[in-house]
Amino acid sequence: MPKFKKGEGGYWTGKSRKGLETHPAMEFECKTCSTKFKRSHYAYKKGLENPKLMPKFCCRACQFTGNQHKVGKPASKTAFKKGDTRLVGENNPNWKGGSSPIASKVRKLNVYAEWRRAVYERDDHTCTKCGVRGGYLNADHIKLFHKILEDNKIKTVTEARACGELWDISNGQTLCRPCHKEKTTSELDHVYQSKERMRGLNRAGGTPGRKWKRDSV
Repeated sequence: MPKFKKGEGGYWTGKSRKGLETHPAMEFECKTCSTKFKRSHYAYKKGLENPKLMPKFCCRACQFTGNQHKVGKPASKTAFKKGDTRLVGENNPNWKGGSSPIASKVRKLNVYAEWRRAVYERDDHTCTKCGVRGGYLNADHIKLFHKILEDNKIKTVTEARACGELWDISNGQTLCRPCHKEKTTSELDHVYQSKERMRGLNRAGGTPGRKWKRDSV
């Protein structure tokens, strides 16, 4: 018969807990301040299995002070930083002989950003095709950007800076993203229009070059 009925309070006085093995707390010495501190026997047992888990510090402050990889450790003077000359150009282990297209380099120039800003201001940040004002706009070359590079035989950034036709504001127009995408697709034999060329993206050698559909203006 149970010692108590369902719903009654009190402690369970059934099975005796005598004879159960208990382990007292273990004492350790802090590696930073040499202070004696106690941790459970379980922590000591885990430390025997893996020495990295053995208690070593009495508090978090001692842990940050004594830890080899503490927070706030000054950076190495020989570590590579952004723009380090040891990683620029031919010194970079990923250098492939300057294979970046000239078009990508020209679009990153400050003069290109100034030309784009001037086109936006002249058109009052309004799409010249559909009349939408604001939002995501693109500054588009009326005579195609790549065609200008080909006609002027631009191979370097210096030649691009000196090309007046490339930075002529009258050759620019403001277009919203949908209108710009429609214009670009209509002018070029775009890779997304041909399944053959799309499959070529995943093959060695890539796809054939784009073909111009109309004469330059």
